Amino acid sequence: MPISYQRGHHLSIYKSDLNPPANMSESLPLEILILIIRKLPPQPPHIPIALPATDVLTKTFIALSLTNTAFHAIAIDYLYKYCLFIDKPWRLTALLRSLGTLQNSKGGISRQGMSPAIITSLVLKPYHNGTIADRRIAQEINALFTILAPNLKRLVIDMELRSLYPEDDDEGIRPILRMAFEKLTAIEVFCSTRDELFLNLHWPLHPEPPVWSYWPKLTTLALYNVDMENFMPYVKVMDSIKTLVLTNADSIDDLHERWNGEFHGYTGYEICPTRPSTVAAMRELLKDEQHLEIIIVNNHDYQDFLDEALGTSRYLTTSFVDVPMPPNVHYPEALQEWTKNLIISGIPLEMVERVNVQDLRWIHWND
Repeated sequence: MPISYQRGHHLSIYKSDLNPPANMSESLPLEILILIIRKLPPQPPHIPIALPATDVLTKTFIALSLTNTAFHAIAIDYLYKYCLFIDKPWRLTALLRSLGTLQNSKGGISRQGMSPAIITSLVLKPYHNGTIADRRIAQEINALFTILAPNLKRLVIDMELRSLYPEDDDEGIRPILRMAFEKLTAIEVFCSTRDELFLNLHWPLHPEPPVWSYWPKLTTLALYNVDMENFMPYVKVMDSIKTLVLTNADSIDDLHERWNGEFHGYTGYEICPTRPSTVAAMRELLKDEQHLEIIIVNNHDYQDFLDEALGTSRYLTTSFVDVPMPPNVHYPEALQEWTKNLIISGIPLEMVERVNVQDLRWIHWND
């Protein structure tokens, strides 16, 4: 169905999902229909980070945007707010192109009265072949984050950052990606599906602070296969972090020793020498007794140890989630999908021990 440029540039993200709707304005007054439409978006207590193109609400918003001018503006607004599920390279390109139409030199507001500031949540899976070795996509991610960084609060990424190690990065792709992610200083909720957000540029020769340690508003951090020994020191100096979701974490048996040394017997060791405020931040954290919750996914072999080691800490609570795996699925990928979909779902993490696989929408074991 041909679409005029004024409408179509926003909908190009969903070019394969467009279907002309029936006339929806024949039965009820327009004002009543608008009131109904405004009740459609997800409601608290949990609002998904993004709805995929296959979701019934996304399809509804697309259909409404093609119905008439009154519905179009509302529906496009909802697509940007609730449906930025970028799971293909062409969707990333189309989104970047559409955002270009939202900006101008007078403050980033388009003729339609919209602004990139309405985008606060994003799911990003821009690679399709299992590797990040694509400089064009890296540049598009950098351009996208440049636009969204001031307002983007929730982000889930599904990117194989360990598919290209620093020593093999002949095209300088990793520096582009690290620069892009460092811009996201408004992030509050973040999930890296496939790894620990591995954006090191000199690994393993020189230690580098993880990019997320530069995000001052970060409250929830979900990572896969982190090295607990090197991970926890950076967590301790984060002013706002409240919840960790750690799936298949490594070196978890070192946590007790680290915890005692860092929280209960600080010796003055500069854990993060590249951050001059480490000592002050550590002491401030101890003084305020900031509470931290760690949700440990499928490290059940360590549950008894961690209960004994950490259960009495007034600064820390731990939850253990043993995810049942369906038969005939590849364990790591299935577990990664479970955690990703947990965060995407927006389910309050205090409910995580009551969540099962069937509760999580859009899970695809064989993706």
